[in-house]
Amino acid sequence: MTPISRYGKKLLAAYCALALLDSTVLALATRVNIWQQFFFVADMFPLGLSIASLVLILLMFLSSVTFPSSFLARPAAQIGIFSFLSVLWLASNAFSTSRWGGIPMPCSSVPQDYPDVRTWCQDAQALKFFIWILFAGMFCTTLSVTRYVVAQHRHGNRHVWRVALARFDPRSSIDFGHVRSPSVFGGRATMTDYFGRANGTFRPGTDSKW
Repeated sequence: MTPISRYGKKLLAAYCALALLDSTVLALATRVNIWQQFFFVADMFPLGLSIASLVLILLMFLSSVTFPSSFLARPAAQIGIFSFLSVLWLASNAFSTSRWGGIPMPCSSVPQDYPDVRTWCQDAQALKFFIWILFAGMFCTTLSVTRYVVAQHRHGNRHVWRVALARFDPRSSIDFGHVRSPSVFGGRATMTDYFGRANGTFRPGTDSKW
């Protein structure tokens, strides 16, 4: 199995950071929805989307680490998933933020006689902040991965689309059928290095010139 590359380690670190942000959003959304008894759609959007996002992020992480041959570990799948999640988070955040306009910005303005309302206000404000941070992380990851893969494709490493992104190394000498490594016979390889001629029989490497 090909080891995880230096870029792959950065990618996996980005997965962990996104999973941590997503878990924070999930915890805050759960607290807000429990207080509202899962009534308002604006509160339920971040909850449902954070669960779906966390599942997909964990699947991509596990595929990259444990199942490198999985389609989820390849650039096409990861770019598509991150792009889709970015669009969903942008739409969800825009909708929820517009519905949360009535929440007082300074939660300290809520009378002390209503500690539960003040706690809900603080959770809702924190949720409003973290959903946009999570969207920014998703969007930046999408741009970063897309830019890296396209750059490798333009440099001739077109096999980047067919391998696990976390294990892709542009310095690798293996390119799916194209021999890049030096000849094992030394010097410049020729046809007779592979198909030597000796009395019409097959003898590899017995002739150095055609």
